Amino acid sequence: MKEIFSKLSKLMGLQIIAGPVIVRYVGEEGSPSGEGLSGFMIVAESHVSIHTDIRTSYASIDVYSCKEFDQEAVISYLLEVFKPRKIEKKFIPRGALKIEADQLPLGE
Repeated sequence: MKEIFSKLSKLMGLQIIAGPVIVRYVGEEGSPSGEGLSGFMIVAESHVSIHTDIRTSYASIDVYSCKEFDQEAVISYLLEVFKPRKIEKKFIPRGALKIEADQLPLGE
């Protein structure tokens, strides 16, 4: 999984600040939290997280960046690595709204 984070950071041109931190988790039998690896990497541009469940062959991947990146290249890479049978993807633009400091509400 460390290699996945490393390749994603290079592919997206991200500056790693911390991580990736990767942990293995084994939930109780029948637990919705499952069993698998979770990883988290903090980058200057935000973060990347990956959570997997080997019991259900599920992966949840969050690529959160305020820097523009080639979404199709990232999706292609992740499809190559995880080889999913089905995917669900959402793209939410980040950083589109800029508020000037003098427009911020102060404690009233």
